[in-house]
Amino acid sequence: MVSSRSVLRRDSRHRRSALVAAALVAVFALLLVLHSAQPFRGDEPHYLVLTTSLILDGDVDVKNNYLAGDTLRYFDAPIDPHVNGAIFDARSAHWYSQHGVGLSAVLVPGVVAADTKGATLTMVVLALVVLVLAFLWTRRFTADRTSAGIATAALGLSPFFLGLEGRIFPDLAAAALLLGCLLLLELPARRGRELVLLSVLIGLSPWFHFKNALAFATVAAIALVQIARNTTGKTRVRLLLALLLPALVSALGYEIAVRTWYASWLPTHMYSPNNQASLDPLRGLAANSFDSARGLLVNDPALLLILVGVPIWLRRWRGPFLRLALVLGPTILVQAGFSDWSGGYSPPGRYTLQFVPALLPAIGLLVRRKILGLRVLVGLLLGLNWTLAAAFVWLRPQWGSAGFRSPLFNAIQTRLGPALDRAAPAFDGNGRLLHGEWQLVAWLVLSGALVVYGGWLARGGARTAGEMPVLPPAPFAVVVDRHG
Repeated sequence: MVSSRSVLRRDSRHRRSALVAAALVAVFALLLVLHSAQPFRGDEPHYLVLTTSLILDGDVDVKNNYLAGDTLRYFDAPIDPHVNGAIFDARSAHWYSQHGVGLSAVLVPGVVAADTKGATLTMVVLALVVLVLAFLWTRRFTADRTSAGIATAALGLSPFFLGLEGRIFPDLAAAALLLGCLLLLELPARRGRELVLLSVLIGLSPWFHFKNALAFATVAAIALVQIARNTTGKTRVRLLLALLLPALVSALGYEIAVRTWYASWLPTHMYSPNNQASLDPLRGLAANSFDSARGLLVNDPALLLILVGVPIWLRRWRGPFLRLALVLGPTILVQAGFSDWSGGYSPPGRYTLQFVPALLPAIGLLVRRKILGLRVLVGLLLGLNWTLAAAFVWLRPQWGSAGFRSPLFNAIQTRLGPALDRAAPAFDGNGRLLHGEWQLVAWLVLSGALVVYGGWLARGGARTAGEMPVLPPAPFAVVVDRHG
């Protein structure tokens, strides 16, 4: 006979499941409503042409698709093919795209079902997945749904996320893969099946873009060290195979494909020679962060809270934070050196979207702290962020390019009067400072001050009686039961 307590627990689980499902549907509907409906631009038609080739021809040779004018389904004029002109020309039997095939493959079911609307819905679902994973990742460190939800809203209700969600770019997919890997990497106890899933996610990453390889290879290396340090004998061998086999098979397949398509083992050969990394990483970081048109922190000021929260995160969760730094630090520096630092003609913050969701716990840990001055700072920056997001939804600005004025801030000035972007420096496409030396200095000083304030808070400054402590993490261990 089933006890009344069991029935109550089952009913409670059903209610929670219903609430979660309703929340997901509501967020999906909101993202769909807020989606930027401008025509496909930038790289988008080229990803869709590759999807068309997969559907119609069953291959990734796009020469016949470009020559047949398949791009006209997605763009209102003929466009040059995105292939490496140093390898492919009119005499070449095949043309292979400079874009990774992974995103185009993900779009296939949606395009088959509903053409371009299906592609958009697929990308909105992917945006929802990123937000869910970001929430789970943040809650991992805050142990609190409210603070994790507010931190996730700092991402989801921001101009750069709203500009990218629903659009045909691979950065959302990279963010989802990275968050999934990080969640698996930080499980208190991992079994063989979790390691297989981790390996699959790592193996998928280069198919979306080869520049992701460094971050995901670092995840694999950390997991490998953890297994080597915490297991012995047959268990160690079995777990190492679970971690390595799927990723190595995928990596081997990727390299064979690159060699077949581009006559080289180096994935960089998919790009023209003039599209290589050549920018000083420090200049690239400054441009990515503070540029008046494309800068992440200028367009989404709530993310300045990350600078305050990082020292607190480091002090309370040293191990996970240092692992995250190993994963993200080198990759961010490498990508800051790409000559196309701004992502070309696209929404602002396109490249940085891959990494920002992984940093949201820094905001979540701040939201938990009951300190008046900090709460004022959090409220001001979140309010400004959401005001800019509302302006973005209202004004629906077009995209822009590095070196040109922000379409969003230009529209705000036209409709409301203030030229907000004058408070930030401007960089060109090569990372050269065009104007705003003093503004750049001011942003750098502000950023440094926020980090110092976070360090003061991390050392215990301004403690309050009602502040809720976050317990330190237990030491990591790979735990395998007999059923594996």
